[in-house]
Amino acid sequence: MEAAATQYNTAIVQSPTVGRILDAGRFNDIEQVISSGGQGGINVNNPIAKIIVLHGEVIDGIEVTYRKTDGGGTGVPVAHGTSTQTTDQNLQQTPVELKPTEQIIAVTGMHGLSQPDVQFGHRVVRIQFAIYDKATGEMRVTKVFGSRSSTPFVVTANGKFVSFGGYAINSLDSVAQAAKKGVEGGIYGLFFDDVDFETV
Repeated sequence: MEAAATQYNTAIVQSPTVGRILDAGRFNDIEQVISSGGQGGINVNNPIAKIIVLHGEVIDGIEVTYRKTDGGGTGVPVAHGTSTQTTDQNLQQTPVELKPTEQIIAVTGMHGLSQPDVQFGHRVVRIQFAIYDKATGEMRVTKVFGSRSSTPFVVTANGKFVSFGGYAINSLDSVAQAAKKGVEGGIYGLFFDDVDFETV
């Protein structure tokens, strides 16, 4: 007689939004990746392979590469806000690569009206990731991305963060370039999808 397969209850919880909520421009990668034909869903056990953070004084954009459920490696990068193809040579593009055994368990930073002036409006001003390696038990923390000051935030996962969501206007312009032109662009707000498993 075969042993019964282990069953799990799975909960996906969306964190509160940090930064600004827009009337348009909402995205949620867990919905987008799952519904995009041929790309496969997000592998919730080892979800994030790489993040590119575009940052100057604030967080301008993110590009996330997710691991796929079908065992086919990683999917096409999903980008939000300022593009990695931006023409702003002053904008930094910093990669954060995660091993298959690593997962993001906390996100900290600052959000709100960026100080000392408010020319960029309500934004995600700084961001930093705490990453846990379940194979070694080691923790690492990335550098702080962004340099302006505002209201601190801390978002911790009950399980692990599997995807990003938020509000953005996709653009080749950096936030600084968009502000000079008097147009909208870049990342405004972010939330994080957290997945946890419980054995039934």
